[in-house]
Amino acid sequence: MTVPEKYLRDASNLSGTAENIYFPKDASEASHLLKEFQNNQVPVTIAGAGTGLTGAGVPKGGIVISTESMNRLSEVEIGKIKTAYLEWMYGREGVRQMARVKKALDPSGILNPGNMISLGIWNEVSQGEISPC
Repeated sequence: MTVPEKYLRDASNLSGTAENIYFPKDASEASHLLKEFQNNQVPVTIAGAGTGLTGAGVPKGGIVISTESMNRLSEVEIGKIKTAYLEWMYGREGVRQMARVKKALDPSGILNPGNMISLGIWNEVSQGEISPC
């Protein structure tokens, strides 16, 4: 399947490649897809609205899972789905870096507590086991 160009870039103007794109209708379907691709070690990029400026939503091969058909889910619900797969997608050090940034911007942990950053890694950063940025 040819992946439309709008799913291969974001607002950063970086562009990437992907072999296929999926449009799950709900959280259950998205979770099933993520588990299937994780088990087969296929790289996955989650595509949201394409407004990101960091290039995190730009695929580097593998497949794209678009959230646009999941219009009944909030960003928080989508974030909770992604949480279980962050370390697989970005590696432990990538998630630790996300935790460092969150700790620097939200030292009390009051913004979206428990979302995106696993409690174990958040505790490592909070207790100083991982140095801040």
